[in-house]
Amino acid sequence: MLYIAMEYFVELIYFLTALLFILGLKRMSSPNTARSGVIWAGVAMVAATLATFLLPNMHNQLLMLVAIVIGTVVAWIAAKRVQMTDMPQMVGPLRRWSFCAESLARPRGSSCWLFWVR
Repeated sequence: MLYIAMEYFVELIYFLTALLFILGLKRMSSPNTARSGVIWAGVAMVAATLATFLLPNMHNQLLMLVAIVIGTVVAWIAAKRVQMTDMPQMVGPLRRWSFCAESLARPRGSSCWLFWVR
């Protein structure tokens, strides 16, 4: 019973964080509210990530934490080195890294259509 309740609780957190993330994106569309939009979206992403650790039968938590730390360090360094005017040039490599991470997280045997897009 607790197993099912925890799964529903995590799904509720995912739903609420998705709403908060969308609202954060909406707030990013205005220069007056962009800073709070970034904060809202960031809080939503952190909450969804933490909720993932609450899932029953979650394995490889140490591996997940190591990946989060490595990704955070790489993104922090890249963000500190790149000027705001060079931000569009930074988006491309970051998207490629996220696609690589996504493909590594896929189960064996599943295909990723992103490898066929050039």
